[in-house]
Amino acid sequence: MRPDTLMTLVATFARSHLTDPELGARMIAGHLDVTVAQIRQLSVAAQFDLDQWILAERLNLARVALVAPSAAAWAPDQARRWGFDDATHFADQFKSAYGLSPGEFQQITAAEQPGAGTSTRTPQWH
Repeated sequence: MRPDTLMTLVATFARSHLTDPELGARMIAGHLDVTVAQIRQLSVAAQFDLDQWILAERLNLARVALVAPSAAAWAPDQARRWGFDDATHFADQFKSAYGLSPGEFQQITAAEQPGAGTSTRTPQWH
C-alpha cells in the first residue's frame, strides 16, 4: 500500500473513532490489516506523531463542544465523550493545550462571545 494512501486511511479511521478510548496505532493497524510497525514507520516517515494528533483532535472536539450554544456546564464525566478514560488527565491536557481548565475555558468564552460558540484559541504543544 502506498504511504499516502495508508496515511489517508489512518486519518479517516482515526477521525471516525476519536471518541473511542482504545484508539491508537494498535486499533488502527488491526482495522486496516497492517502492522503496528507499519503505522509507526509511516508516522516517522511523515514526521507525524499519531498519538499527539489523536490528542489534538480530541481536545479540539472538546473545545468546540464546550463553546457550543447548547453546551451543558462542564462536568468531569464529560471527558469520556471525547475519548478520555480519566477526567483529570483530560483536564490537564486541555489546560496544557489551551491555558485554561475546561470549565474556565467555557466560562470565559461564553463571557467573551455569548451564544457565539466559537473561539480562536489554539493548542500550544510543549
